[in-house]
Amino acid sequence: DIMDQNISDIGTGVLNYYNISYVLIHKDELNTYSIYPENASVILEGIVTTILNENPVYDDGNIVAYRVPKTDEIFFMRLDGRWSSVESTGNFTVRRIRDNANLIVVSSRPRKIKLIIDTFECGTKTLKIYQNGKEIRAIEQSDDSSFVTEKLQSNFWSNEPSRLIRNLSKVLEISAGENVLELSVSGICSIKKISMNEV
Repeated sequence: DIMDQNISDIGTGVLNYYNISYVLIHKDELNTYSIYPENASVILEGIVTTILNENPVYDDGNIVAYRVPKTDEIFFMRLDGRWSSVESTGNFTVRRIRDNANLIVVSSRPRKIKLIIDTFECGTKTLKIYQNGKEIRAIEQSDDSSFVTEKLQSNFWSNEPSRLIRNLSKVLEISAGENVLELSVSGICSIKKISMNEV
């Protein structure tokens, strides 16, 4: 999707945040339905083992159980409210915002982060960020942003041969818990990628 975060880094924290103590894999269920690939249980076990870095605490050949290790380090983001479904071209994936949409940053402690947003086909509109309901600064597609022109292989959005991708960034102070970042734009804006890192 559009959020650039490594599931191996955040997975245990996400499961802890939502009070999930065990992950169970029902192999027979995965093998029963044709919507799953033939080796779905093997793939899923590999993903769970990578995220949790733990061996199963139970395995009877049909049900495999993993204990989620406790962690005090929780730091991830999720989308909430007014985002479009995922749309993709041959080149990349986007989600659109009409007027505004929320990004939730969850943290176990206060931090200073750098938020990076790659916008696509926003024209000259101004993108504003509100943190917990308070405007922190208007981010404009201006000279201090880095500009990259990317030629599309298809005319999914229009017949124009290229669109401008703008890389916007902002350093923010976030508190422990859920931090609501509202992205507000007049009209419609497509977001190609959102990433964050601690600074």
